[in-house]
Amino acid sequence: SGMKALASRIREAGFVPGLWLAPLLVVPSSRLYQEHPEWLLRDGRGKLVSAGFNWGEPLHTLDCTRPEVLAWLAALMQKVRAWGFGYVKLDFLYAGALPGMHGNEVPREAAYRDALRVMREALGDAYLLSCGAPVVPSLGLCDGLRVGPDVAAAWDVPRDSVLLANHAAPGTRNAVRTTVHRLCLAPVVHVDPDVVYFRTHRCAMISAEKALLRDLASVCGFRATSDIPGQLAPDERANLLAFFASRPRVERTGRYRFALDGRPV
Repeated sequence: SGMKALASRIREAGFVPGLWLAPLLVVPSSRLYQEHPEWLLRDGRGKLVSAGFNWGEPLHTLDCTRPEVLAWLAALMQKVRAWGFGYVKLDFLYAGALPGMHGNEVPREAAYRDALRVMREALGDAYLLSCGAPVVPSLGLCDGLRVGPDVAAAWDVPRDSVLLANHAAPGTRNAVRTTVHRLCLAPVVHVDPDVVYFRTHRCAMISAEKALLRDLASVCGFRATSDIPGQLAPDERANLLAFFASRPRVERTGRYRFALDGRPV
């Protein structure tokens, strides 16, 4: 029945409908790629700039200095808002700050910020969560900011953290470390530490590791989960509800130490 009807059903159930988008990415299978190749960012040799690889396709990006690109981004966000979505997560935003031959020679961080500003204005009073985003040029334009790699259903992935020494790879240990070092941003933006876990199904973390992740979410004041409620055991679902309902008093007692209602973390 369409996106507007879906958002309406979510609101009628007492929730705020949210939508995940990656508006600065363009994949070869998309209509945008076919209809507007001139909008894509290219390098000095005329080749498309790579923004990575995901979902089985190479990723490319828009030239955010082009007025027609900014107009398209604004129209897209206005459509999302008109559908009734009041919470919008924009992901893979680093693509807007990649180096390349922009139509207008402005610093690439400025090109990205212009695109984010246009989308912010078009979304109006919707909650805007930026993810995969350059930190400094995002400040002042988003309500929340993801500040680290994805958590994972495992505390650590030795292949990445040990063999490859990649501390930006998905993994809960990496996410906790990075988030703690970004808490200085809290006075100006909601610091998003990514999701917490309550499930035991397909989750390799022990109880203490999941509890530490939940404590971090309380410290940040930003709580989210990707656990599917219908797949949780009754006690797991009860713990999830209790977590979202709780509002512990948070005190910082050291560089890496906090107290939640007096309990040291």
